[in-house]
Amino acid sequence: MSTITWSSGTHLKKVDLVNRALLVYEFVDGELRAGNQVVRRDAEGREQLVKIFL
Repeated sequence: MSTITWSSGTHLKKVDLVNRALLVYEFVDGELRAGNQVVRRDAEGREQLVKIFL
């Protein structure tokens, strides 16, 4: 399992990171409520189901 870390390398203000996180949450929540799945695909084309507990 991988984790995401926010570093100073993003060059974004904290408020901008929070706004992006809220947009991602809203998108994922809408997709899951519509009965869709969130799938991660790596560079080789392998897919992995992303489990998100809202």
